[in-house]
Amino acid sequence: AWAIFDELTKNMTDDSVGYQIKTTDAAINCLHRKVEQQIERHEFLEAWKTGLKGVELAEKAMATWPTDSKFGEGIQSLLNNLLRTATALSNIECATYVARKFVEHTTLLARQRHFAPVLTNLLWLCSKLNVEVEVTKQLRELAGHYSVEVEETRMEGTVCRVRLDSKFGYIKSDTDGREYYFHFNQVSPSIAWKDIQPEYRLSFCLGRNKQGTCAVSLAPIDQ
Repeated sequence: AWAIFDELTKNMTDDSVGYQIKTTDAAINCLHRKVEQQIERHEFLEAWKTGLKGVELAEKAMATWPTDSKFGEGIQSLLNNLLRTATALSNIECATYVARKFVEHTTLLARQRHFAPVLTNLLWLCSKLNVEVEVTKQLRELAGHYSVEVEETRMEGTVCRVRLDSKFGYIKSDTDGREYYFHFNQVSPSIAWKDIQPEYRLSFCLGRNKQGTCAVSLAPIDQ
């Protein structure tokens, strides 16, 4: 599918603007799905390369059609994929790249529904890997500006409920006994989401989504 879209995006100059936008958006979504599949197969280096291609295409699209807002969701999905990949690789250069791109595109990303959890996850990774101070400082300033409550202290807990069909679940904290919602895209790629069952032990940070406080940056307790 990507090979087809690749050719289409190279030869669209004679097509209507609407068709060009629709096709480019489909190509970005295709790359996003491809990265997700590569992450599930633990092909993290390939996932990183595919994600970079997607971000490049999304940025080109935003520069070509700056008034079209549909590419915001695409670039957020790709950056989240790259963040998950950087977490799996535990690579400081990869984390720094994602952080800088997040800062660069904050105005657009802040309109997307997963902005707060992704920012929390990114801050945790940058702190863990000791990414350069200036980059981490910019992320903290963004959190303050957009009123994102960031709690980088890690907690431990036990998965108590899961919905594999919808890829979300709840984890009960050892610290306060509360149950926190989590989505599987917040779980470390080192864990196959199909393996997450009740009684599974994980560590996590607290973040926020539109419904309130939730668990983010879930990882094996020894990480």
